[in-house]
Amino acid sequence: MTLNPIHHRCFIPIVTFFLLITGISLPTKGLAQEEEYLEEMVIYFSVPRIGGTDISAVIGENYVYLSVIEIFDFLKIKNSYTTGFDSINGFFITEDAPYNIDRVNNKIIFRDKEFQLKAGDIIRSETNLFLKSDYFGQVFGLDCSFSFRSLSVTMNTSIELPVIREMRQSQMRKSLGQISGEIVADTVIGRRFPLVHFGMADWSAILTQEIKGPKEARLSLNLGGVILGGETNINLNYTTNAPFQEKNQFYQWRYANNKHKALRQVILGKINTFSTATINSPVLGIQITNTPTTYRQSFGTYTLSDVTEPGWTVELYVNNVLVDYKQADASGFYTFEVPMVYGNTNVKLQFYGPWGEERSKEQTLNIPYNFLPTGNFEYRVSAGVVSDTLWSKFSRVDMDYGITRFMTIGAGVEYLSSVTSGQIMPFLHTSVRLAPGLLLTGEYNHGVNAKGILSWRLPSDIQLEVNYTRYDKNQTAINTNYLEERRIAMSIPIRIKQYSLFSRITLNQIIMPSTRYTAAEVLLSGSFLGVNTNLTTYATFSSTAKTNIYSSLSLSVRLPASFILTPQTQFNYTQGKFVSLRVAL
Repeated sequence: MTLNPIHHRCFIPIVTFFLLITGISLPTKGLAQEEEYLEEMVIYFSVPRIGGTDISAVIGENYVYLSVIEIFDFLKIKNSYTTGFDSINGFFITEDAPYNIDRVNNKIIFRDKEFQLKAGDIIRSETNLFLKSDYFGQVFGLDCSFSFRSLSVTMNTSIELPVIREMRQSQMRKSLGQISGEIVADTVIGRRFPLVHFGMADWSAILTQEIKGPKEARLSLNLGGVILGGETNINLNYTTNAPFQEKNQFYQWRYANNKHKALRQVILGKINTFSTATINSPVLGIQITNTPTTYRQSFGTYTLSDVTEPGWTVELYVNNVLVDYKQADASGFYTFEVPMVYGNTNVKLQFYGPWGEERSKEQTLNIPYNFLPTGNFEYRVSAGVVSDTLWSKFSRVDMDYGITRFMTIGAGVEYLSSVTSGQIMPFLHTSVRLAPGLLLTGEYNHGVNAKGILSWRLPSDIQLEVNYTRYDKNQTAINTNYLEERRIAMSIPIRIKQYSLFSRITLNQIIMPSTRYTAAEVLLSGSFLGVNTNLTTYATFSSTAKTNIYSSLSLSVRLPASFILTPQTQFNYTQGKFVSLRVAL
């Protein structure tokens, strides 16, 4: 159907007037079937979490036709049209999902599937092509709801559209700028330090019970506010399966003022220790530092990888700022490039399951490469007691100085009363940027260990990392009986036409007093034809055990109605057979 709004508006009244004065009458039904009154106008189009815009539309008596080009442009969906608007083609989000809207043949082809349209479902004007709103939902999963009263359309979808991804990436770039200190503010409002101010309170109660099994209740209460000008956070946790324990609770008071160069932060309560010695319980004490709350610059990235549940979404927070998010592959593997910034970095991982599950994991990640601007000096002093059975006394002093823009040295001393091999542990460390992408760091802890890390990232994003640690054979500060640790890891991104693949080769070797243990791993993770795939091969070699080589294959396939099929299998090359098969839905 071709739309000419001016001719339609003029033609019908003239014909009607002519029929009336000539006394000729036609069945009303027949006239309605031949011509339906259509009007082209501008309506408001909105998408939750994105916003809205004005688009062209054609309004009929019972239906609305929406401009394909304007909607796809707003959603950042690739589209191109032929002269005369006979067809529109492109790909939907990814290049492996091509589509073609054919007005001449009244059909839509999407992902090699054909949708036959009825006559009049596509309307062409001189400058646009309109599609009946129902097909946006039936074909592309973009459900549209039209309000005749307000002349507006609301689109709802569970698909992560390119415009949503672009907005989130834009927010992440702002977050990275916040971490690196590249914040541009048009107005600066001075901070206030009230004596008492109540902020927020969050609580949760989780009750679980198994059929003919145990039952459990987990309660949590989080409080936040300001006391004596410092931010105060209290997190209380309780479970019916264990008594209320102080070490499972968190409470911290922090006063921060970046205007005071000599002392910028004071922290009381549960503190991060960044200790060399193994401490498995929280430390209750005080920490002072001249490190600002905003970091000035990031100088590279550090690869962080781990495993969670398959298909879960993982968010990475660096110093309480959302930096990146990834979806775990079919085996639960995920990897991040954590920006390396000055000093220590607080890393928090937030996990979201496909059915609304939520978990969090917070850890203090001491980035091995610590650089400061030339002439800058930073310190951190910590002291307190460990919440263990001995209430061990702990203290640590860290000092770093930037010699040049490519070299930083540091020194300090750590004390832990429960260490029998030597309670006082002085240390030295340095970080050197040998060349762009080539970093070297070394650390010596007297009476404990000496270690070095060499990292080389090529312009092609290939990364090579070599780690070596040698322990003092009489040390008891670190809970291990290792004498040496050796590790080589290489990460290689593979891009083949429309596919991208993450690959990693790792070789670990551990030297113990009476044996030597070697482990190798080859990991391949990516998406093929919409199927999330992970193939990992392991090999272990030991002087006291038989060599063991096996591979694990995990797939994740999305099915209709939001179902996810996850088959997993493991083949043992040493035994020459499949040893496990698991299917989850």
